[in-house]
Amino acid sequence: MASQSHDHFPSTHHTWIADHLTIISEEPHSPAADVAHRTLSAYIMNRYNEPLRAYVSAAALRDLGEPQELVASFFARSFDNSILLQRWISSGIALRRWLMNAISLHCRGLRRDLRRNQSRVRTESELGTTGSIDAITSQASHSAERAFDRAWALAITNEAHEIARMACIERDRAGDYEAFRLHIVDGAEHVDIAQRLNITRTQSVNAVRRVASMMRDEVRELLRAEGVAMEDLDQAVAELIQLSSETSP
Repeated sequence: MASQSHDHFPSTHHTWIADHLTIISEEPHSPAADVAHRTLSAYIMNRYNEPLRAYVSAAALRDLGEPQELVASFFARSFDNSILLQRWISSGIALRRWLMNAISLHCRGLRRDLRRNQSRVRTESELGTTGSIDAITSQASHSAERAFDRAWALAITNEAHEIARMACIERDRAGDYEAFRLHIVDGAEHVDIAQRLNITRTQSVNAVRRVASMMRDEVRELLRAEGVAMEDLDQAVAELIQLSSETSP
């Protein structure tokens, strides 16, 4: 684990997040809780900025505003204090689903505000369907959630990739990462990698396996930190791999 490369994370993300949540829960009004809240909020907002932007970019939500502005307003409202984090702690729900539900409720609230402020009541013909809010929500739901899930999977994968890269450098195994990058990212064959890096084909294969194993471990750690139960990790990892392999529509 590349703890030094991420100086705001101790040995594992799971421990780091759990420690901050414990401070928030046990000392809710202390200066330490305030620091823990701001630090953890910044971390979560950084990871989830793109997934949430993908969610609010769904066609049926575009009239609510610009994606970045919608996400910024959601963050401002949700992370102004530690209430959201405290509710997540006690919910037993993985952070990914918790935030997706929260942004969905945020958008519904904006939709109600938008309708309330209109100068006149829209007719059914203007809405183009019966049951406007429910219909719009239903229309947006699937595409928005899939876009969110794909962006989330990419964020987790990229984070695990960067941790593995830094771990290779710190362990003086930068060559392992380079072999992995050439094979996985660039699609190079092991025989070509071996020639380029002046190693054997077997060494290239083993290097790629080592880095891939590191990434899998980091993905599991990141998912644990998000509240995925141990018994659900294998299924969650499989889902993440599937999402990562999907192409955007």
